[in-house]
Amino acid sequence: MEMKPKIRKIAVTGVSGMVGGHIVQYAASQGISCVVTSRHRPRSLPSLAEWRSWDLCRWLEVDALDALFGNVEALLHVGAMTPRKNITIAQRDMFDANVRSCLCLGLWALQKNIPVIYLSGAVVYADPEAHQIKENALLGYQRGKLGGFYGVTKSLGEEVFTTLAAEGLHLCVLRPSSIYGTGLSDDQMISIFFSRGLKGEDIVINAPPGSRVNLIHAADVATAMLTVLQRGVAGTFNIAAPKTFTIVEIAQKVLHVCGKRGIVVQQKESLKSPFLRFDLNCSAAEDAFGFASRIGFEEGLRYMKDGAFGI
Repeated sequence: MEMKPKIRKIAVTGVSGMVGGHIVQYAASQGISCVVTSRHRPRSLPSLAEWRSWDLCRWLEVDALDALFGNVEALLHVGAMTPRKNITIAQRDMFDANVRSCLCLGLWALQKNIPVIYLSGAVVYADPEAHQIKENALLGYQRGKLGGFYGVTKSLGEEVFTTLAAEGLHLCVLRPSSIYGTGLSDDQMISIFFSRGLKGEDIVINAPPGSRVNLIHAADVATAMLTVLQRGVAGTFNIAAPKTFTIVEIAQKVLHVCGKRGIVVQQKESLKSPFLRFDLNCSAAEDAFGFASRIGFEEGLRYMKDGAFGI
C-alpha cells in the first residue's frame, strides 16, 4: 500500500536488528529518510538512511540526543536487548537497554514534541497462551510462563512511555506476536528449521504435539509502525497474523520452501500439554488504522530464504 509521506524524516533505533532493517527499507520505499542507530553498523542500508553508533545501555542527555538525531520528526524505538540461547546477559544491561533507554528517549521526545512509536511485544501479557488476547488483558510475568526478565523489561518500557504520555508525549505502542523474517537470529526456531532444511536434513520437533504459535512477518510490523505514524494514531494495539500454525506445520512449510528432501520427526512428550502462543485479537488495530497482515506465511518464508525484505 502506497502512502504519501507526511513525515519525511524519522529516527529509528535498533537498525541492525530484523525489524529495524525492514523499517528503513519500507521508509525508503516511501521517500522517508532515516537517522538510524545501533551498536554495530548494519551490512547495508538504503541511501536515505544515515547510521550513527549508539549503545542503548548508555544514557544520553537531551543535547547529546539532539546531536545524534538532528531535526527528525518522529522516533520509532525498536532497539532492545533480547535473550539469546547459550549466552548469558546481565539483567543490569538488559534493564538499561530495554527500560532506561525508554526514559532517556521519552524525555527527549517529550521536550522536542515529536511522536514515539514503541515496539513492545505479546510477551508482556501475563498469559501469552490465552485465546484471543485483547490489549486490556492482564500484564506482567507469571512464574513459569514465557518471557522471563526480558518480558518484565518490555512491560516496564511500556510503563515508562505511558507515564510520559500522561504528561503530553504522543505515543503509540504496538504489541506484535512472534516476528520472523530476514535477519532473524540464528538461534530462533524458524532459523534452526531453515538451517536443517537447506541441508536436506530432518527437522526434529520437541514441542508437545498440537502446539501452535502466531507468526507475523517483519515487513507487516514495519508497515504497521509507519502507518500509525503517518495517521497520527495513539494508543496500544496488538498486531498479528490472522491464524496460528502448529510447530509441525511450520517445519513442513520450511522444508517445502527449501525444496530439499527431509521429513519432520515429532518426538513424544507425554508429560507436557500443547501450548498456544500469541493468539492476539487485532480488532482494535483493524478499527484504528486498518491493520491487516498482507504477507502470507509461506510467502514470508520465501522472502526469508532469499534474504529479501518483502517490501
